[in-house]
Amino acid sequence: MGEQFTHHRRGESKRALTIVLCIITAFFVIEALGGHFTHSLALLADAGHLLTDVGALALALLAFRIAERPATPRRTYGNLRVEIVAALVNGVTLLVVAVYIGYEAFRRFVAPPEVLSLPMLLVAITGFAGQSVSALVLHRSSQESLNVHAAFVHVATDAVQSLGVVAAGAFMLAFRWYLADPIISMVIAVLITWTGLRITWASLHVLMEGTPSGVDASGLRRAMEKVAGVKEVHDLHIWTITSGYNALSAHVLLERELSMEDAQSVLSVLHTIASGDYGIQHVTIQIEARPPEWPDGRHPRP
Repeated sequence: MGEQFTHHRRGESKRALTIVLCIITAFFVIEALGGHFTHSLALLADAGHLLTDVGALALALLAFRIAERPATPRRTYGNLRVEIVAALVNGVTLLVVAVYIGYEAFRRFVAPPEVLSLPMLLVAITGFAGQSVSALVLHRSSQESLNVHAAFVHVATDAVQSLGVVAAGAFMLAFRWYLADPIISMVIAVLITWTGLRITWASLHVLMEGTPSGVDASGLRRAMEKVAGVKEVHDLHIWTITSGYNALSAHVLLERELSMEDAQSVLSVLHTIASGDYGIQHVTIQIEARPPEWPDGRHPRP
């Protein structure tokens, strides 16, 4: 059931990513040319971010295609983690882009060049419209996949960035205040840094097999130990294989010697708690009738 959901989710996400990739590529060309001819750093910064969007979207699509390859004896989970690696790469790329924009903005504080404000403003408005549409297309899928979420953040921050460029263009057109260009660029760099750090951290958390956000490991342990016939739950591990596909493994010590039928009944209830109440798709539980012999007489409880 979980794998079917993941496959369906991936199909919707791929369609959304393909549509947005076409839109963003077109607007990258428009803004790059517009920034070059109007001498606007803010517009060039927006175009540069759009170029990273193109790479992020292409990488996200490639990750989905690789993740669809079947599992093998060497990769028993298949290639699902490729999606998380793609999200990590996109997060780091955002940080690199932020550093570059910040550096260029600092240089222009010293000697702000004259900008062709009206053409810049028209291009920025067009870019904002295109990026807003792209963000709306990706929004639904971004709730279900860290990979798509990373691409969505690229596009959404670009939409905000384009709005900032529109504001800078309006200031320069009205007041001929060309410092607005590097100031807006610096604000954009800070915004990109924040979002890049969040995506990078979320990706690393998954790759380090941390407990998925939204899953209360202690609460789940207590719920499992309340099941009739269960004495103790130990060696409990919960991690994310890929976005929307969490896994659990645990050892469960029974209160007493139970029949095979009763033990299976307990196991069924435990599976229902993990999958139904906590949304864990891949559940592996080992039933123990008696505690193993540990050197110190205790079970390790991670």
